[in-house]
Amino acid sequence: MSRNKSKNINLKKVTLAVIDCLIPIVVMIFSQVLSIIAPPKILSILAGVSSDNISDIKNFSYYYIVLQALIYMIVFILLMKLFLKAYYKENIFKQILKGRINIIWIMIPVVYISIIDFIYFIFVNGEFIFSKVDNESFFVTLIYLVLFTSLAAPIIEELIFRGVIAERVKEKYGKNIALIISSILFALCHNMNARFNDSTSIIMFISITLIGVLLFIIKDRFDSLYASIIFHSIYNLLSEIVPIASKANYNKYWPVSYQVNSDNILLTGGEYGTTASIITICVTIIIIFLVIYLSKNKKYE
Repeated sequence: MSRNKSKNINLKKVTLAVIDCLIPIVVMIFSQVLSIIAPPKILSILAGVSSDNISDIKNFSYYYIVLQALIYMIVFILLMKLFLKAYYKENIFKQILKGRINIIWIMIPVVYISIIDFIYFIFVNGEFIFSKVDNESFFVTLIYLVLFTSLAAPIIEELIFRGVIAERVKEKYGKNIALIISSILFALCHNMNARFNDSTSIIMFISITLIGVLLFIIKDRFDSLYASIIFHSIYNLLSEIVPIASKANYNKYWPVSYQVNSDNILLTGGEYGTTASIITICVTIIIIFLVIYLSKNKKYE
């Protein structure tokens, strides 16, 4: 009888843990979908034009991206605050958004990207490609990079994976399980369109999982979610300043890129870019140990 009771308690505990993980992910997906659907509707109403003629609005692309980023962040934060109050019965944001900004949080992602770029530019056969990009395409890409890739995405993803999910799982199962679960879910959400039937998808999953581990350790070791948000934001920004890709996957809407003269997916990452490369995986492991070392040194606290 007691054994069945214990099983029921464990099942309930696991179910609640799954719900804890799913709620912020579902809220994120809903916010993303709404941020894609809502801007054209809002712009058509404000401009007084039909949805069919929405692209005729001057600077439509600029307005669309700005609205997309704002809607994504605002809707996510409002819904998460609602769920935090109604379901979690506590304000996790207050617990995880603490600490003063430390210069080391900025230096780590700069060193990380610099090592990856140095390896590619010096040791991997390739060439810099300078493309003629029209002003509109360049500024649209730049605005998207700054507002969405470097601001909205890092903030929301860190609040979800190193914030709500990691904290709730750690509370129930301990730090090690929280690290594993939050990192795997982080990778799965970045691989939603992956087929997992080719080596590139598998390498991408491994790489993003390791980056998730790195972000968890940064947040945990420096005891602040700001640390992982800053790392994530700078990483996303710097990795796109001079994007590295194969000939088939380089960004034609950016004025400069480094084109790898190889079809080896271990070097290029295929359609997923160098994030899914063996070089990024190796450098990520090195940076993990570097963060552990630095966090043990009181000088960097």
